[in-house]
Amino acid sequence: MSDRYYGIKIEVGTPYQELSLALNTRSSDTWFPNFNPVKSSTFVNGSFGSTEVAYGDPTTIPSSVQKFHLDYYEDVFRIAGVRIPKQRFGIPSKGPDGLPTGGLLSIGPNLQFGYGRNKPFNTIVDSLAAQGVLLFGGADTGRFSGELVKRPLLKDELGTWAPSIALTGMGQTSSNGSVQAYGVNAADSIFTLDTANQYMRLRHSFVDPLLRDLGAINDGNDLYTAPCSKRDGPGSWDFHFGNATIKIPYKNLILDATVEENSDYCLVAILVTWKGQLVLGGK
Repeated sequence: MSDRYYGIKIEVGTPYQELSLALNTRSSDTWFPNFNPVKSSTFVNGSFGSTEVAYGDPTTIPSSVQKFHLDYYEDVFRIAGVRIPKQRFGIPSKGPDGLPTGGLLSIGPNLQFGYGRNKPFNTIVDSLAAQGVLLFGGADTGRFSGELVKRPLLKDELGTWAPSIALTGMGQTSSNGSVQAYGVNAADSIFTLDTANQYMRLRHSFVDPLLRDLGAINDGNDLYTAPCSKRDGPGSWDFHFGNATIKIPYKNLILDATVEENSDYCLVAILVTWKGQLVLGGK
């Protein structure tokens, strides 16, 4: 785990080639450019199809979306000592924006079919689950405290199965301990969980009241700063999902970074847009 993403090391091919990938929960396509199929005796160069990929965040300035072509192949995977004999994956070829420098190990649902049986091929999660019981989401009671809360997965605003859940309430615990509750509009209630996204992505209609009460300032281009002094004090944004509450402390919301040298205002680690899917990122 880094400050920007969750990472994982896997081994692919025969002999194994070790790859360092970013963990992605939003989709099911696993791909990487830094694999040499010529050196693998188990590499299967079959007619497994292809697709066009647009990966990145369109709300950043400049946009971080990178477009490229993906061809599917099969080979042996080994993840945490578990061997998968034939796993489908993609190798990208150079597109209009060049070749991606990193790769993804994706454990999310198929965007069209979800976790159902009609998927065109088995995902990483399917392959691991087929070999035994897969604990995914903290079911090991020795690894978390409190009650495990189950929430239904929903389709996102595009109608795909990017893993999304409904926000049922929102609050803010201020530095002095007071708690402010906010109404949640149905149009601002579906959040996609995306470990490959560094920050939260929130719309003005949802986040403006929270930023106001945080004391944040908009620079005119939707870049927000807040008093640096709040970073080291108590306070949090409180996301309620049914009986579960996720508190994001001010120290994670307010970065130890300023726009201007010696400024008393630090950057707020969110991307604010007027439209687009609400995202809870991995940071």
